Amino acid sequence: MQRVRTIITGVAGTPWYLNHYFLGDDDAGSAAAAVTQVGAFWAALDGLMDNALTITVQADVPTINVGTGEMTALNVDTPVVHGGDSAGDPLPFATQGGIQWNTDTFVGGRRLVGRSFLPGFTDDTLDTDGTPTAGTISGMVSAAAAIVGGDPAFCVWSRTHGNASSVESATVRDTYWVQRSRRD
Repeated sequence: MQRVRTIITGVAGTPWYLNHYFLGDDDAGSAAAAVTQVGAFWAALDGLMDNALTITVQADVPTINVGTGEMTALNVDTPVVHGGDSAGDPLPFATQGGIQWNTDTFVGGRRLVGRSFLPGFTDDTLDTDGTPTAGTISGMVSAAAAIVGGDPAFCVWSRTHGNASSVESATVRDTYWVQRSRRD
């Protein structure tokens, strides 16, 4: 399995880190394709994000052992850089867009799902009732489509159960998510 990491910088409280995992060949070609998929994911979202942000898809793509979580190899590609395009006022940092990644795998009696919290959205993404606008939801759906079903296969990794499974679909809800850490 390969990990593609995105680092978002440019405002107080950053850097923000987001990881995407991919199944397939653990070689340079697969790493390059995964970086391209993650770049397309962010390209679909940059219009919703604060123009002070710089979104960098990292060039270093480690191969990770699914069972142990240990890095076993490293492929290096060219980084992909995007900038946010929205001039609106930033939303509070805890208020984030969200995508749920659905698999057809059950582990420990539960469906294996993943979540991506999407930081840096602006007030332009708010509808009058405080929910995401139709354009915001459409942007998140487009971002999900850019990464699901590609080659290599985007996956959800359960570190606890040592299992990784391909994402079959994505769910975008008409609400913002709040990301809290265990330290909150």
